Amino acid sequence: MYRLLTVVAVVLVGVALLWPQETSADTELLLQPGLNEFVYTGETSPVAEALNTIEGLYDVVYHWDIAAQVWRTFRPPPAPAFLSDFELMEPGKIYWVVVAQQLQLTITEPDPPSPARSLPSETRGSARTAWS
Repeated sequence: MYRLLTVVAVVLVGVALLWPQETSADTELLLQPGLNEFVYTGETSPVAEALNTIEGLYDVVYHWDIAAQVWRTFRPPPAPAFLSDFELMEPGKIYWVVVAQQLQLTITEPDPPSPARSLPSETRGSARTAWS
């Protein structure tokens, strides 16, 4: 009996340890002076908005355009707009940012998808009739 309780307790503890924990909706990256490569995980946003936590503290953002096989750049104001040839940061793409000092970049993650909802009643009804 003691062994059975121990096994049950170990299994229950294991389940408790694997239970999903509530996590922050932000990713924090420690940028070092110079060129920093990172994968952008936020929502599609204008570059200035996506990097608002380091506003005024970065010099340039680079992105390799795979389709065109060219480097794209974004230079924040006060640089003239014609020096920038991309405006949006997209999730899953790789970017390089140049900073002069160690900085903490915070990327706001998109909200997780809402749980699946039940099908509308007309869909449920037609599915039932198809199987009857």
